[in-house]
Amino acid sequence: MKKVPYKTNQNNPQIKEYKNTVEKVRRSYHFLPVDNGWVVKYANSNSKIKTFTTQKESREFAKDIAKNSGVSLFIHSKNGTISDRLDFGI
Repeated sequence: MKKVPYKTNQNNPQIKEYKNTVEKVRRSYHFLPVDNGWVVKYANSNSKIKTFTTQKESREFAKDIAKNSGVSLFIHSKNGTISDRLDFGI
């Protein structure tokens, strides 16, 4: 069976807003624990932006770059689960 793509009106303001929100979430940041400290990284990426020895340093750095970029910051607890989310501009 041939798949037919669903067509939407790309000029619809609701669709534009939804697409913008999805793109901002893709560009969001996470800071999470690793074996030897804490790491800041982009969402949906394995590459690390910067590694820190303390959670406090990592949180402040991640908060600053998320705020300057106008995106979200996902905060992970020591067990790796998301404990909080800060939104800057979404």
